[in-house]
Amino acid sequence: MNCRVCNQPLSHLLTYENMPAMAQQLSEVPEEKTVTLDLCQCRGCGLVQLINEPVEYWQTPIRADYASMKERIENVSIDMDFVSCNNLEHQPKPNEYLAQFEGVGVIEVPNFNMIYQKRLFAEIMLDHLLYFTEDTLRFTMTYNGFDVIEIKSVWQDYILSATVRKREELCLSPFREQQEKLKANLDDYIYHHGRVAIYGASHQALAYIAMLQPEVQFVVDDAPFKQNRFTPVGNIPIYNLNALQDVDAVIIMGAGYSDEMANNLNFDGSVAIMRDWGVEVVK
Repeated sequence: MNCRVCNQPLSHLLTYENMPAMAQQLSEVPEEKTVTLDLCQCRGCGLVQLINEPVEYWQTPIRADYASMKERIENVSIDMDFVSCNNLEHQPKPNEYLAQFEGVGVIEVPNFNMIYQKRLFAEIMLDHLLYFTEDTLRFTMTYNGFDVIEIKSVWQDYILSATVRKREELCLSPFREQQEKLKANLDDYIYHHGRVAIYGASHQALAYIAMLQPEVQFVVDDAPFKQNRFTPVGNIPIYNLNALQDVDAVIIMGAGYSDEMANNLNFDGSVAIMRDWGVEVVK
């Protein structure tokens, strides 16, 4: 079995034999119900967890009927889109459980930092499959698409309370908008400067050629191993810098090296640099 959260391999920590097979729904008649607990730790995310099957009632929330706890949970729930108080540690498939939540909310679990520091071995039980420290709770939230706003210990350190926000999907429409802007800028420069070449066959230049489709004569590059080859998209020939004598203008696409390339370039025609915001004419 691998980690219930990140699916990395587990390392065995300890085995408890002859342990109670349940902490709730106890038998009405004398009956021995025991289980062997195998506690492991994920080699990847570090989460401590039991590899046992969950108790039969793991999907049924059961908590002590104390007024102080009810009041605390009610206070936690104010202005929150969701609240999960001491449910996550019971889940055999925690990622599926967390997938139901959207917006801003609170996730609370028993505090394994405190359990470990105080050597509270009696806190290991079949009802709780997962044992979260602050670090592993933070990882689990991040792994499942949440930004962690705050994690704090509450209830005499017995509980870790995480305020989280479901991460919104990144919008990349500005990439398309910038692509259209740069293409229009590039096409305008080429239209007004006759025969144009590109200087640079870097990965960025090759991407520009593929995505902006400039109508240029050829590409030049300083690297001999790129010369007398063709661009992967458009099949534009790549020559050495001597070929620039056959064009009226050159557009440098050298990313961080563009200014250095421009300063060292011996060319009588128009020289422009492809910037991230557009074509800058430097000569």
